[in-house]
Amino acid sequence: MLVPAAVAVPHWACAATYLTVEQAQHILFPGIPLKSQTIHLTEDQKHAIEQHSGVRVRVDDPQVWRAPDGAAFIVDQVIGKHEFITYAVGIDAAGALRGVEILEYRESY
Repeated sequence: MLVPAAVAVPHWACAATYLTVEQAQHILFPGIPLKSQTIHLTEDQKHAIEQHSGVRVRVDDPQVWRAPDGAAFIVDQVIGKHEFITYAVGIDAAGALRGVEILEYRESY
């Protein structure tokens, strides 16, 4: 009796690092010194973010850097189809979006 051999199906995955945190900071805030800031989100703040965004907040202590004028540079992760995508966002002192940069992409194609 012959037993069929297992068929190996390759799982194509592609992960890429596009930028470091420092490179993204330079792109979004060229020539502006940024200082790391410790922020702890309260349950009320997390709830408000979730209500406005429709996305579950997974971290209590986001990675945040501040510019002297109050602008913010934030690094976070979002779940793509299956894996995390790390991105950075720049927000100016008035609350307007300066830009978004993808740092790491781990999704399978």
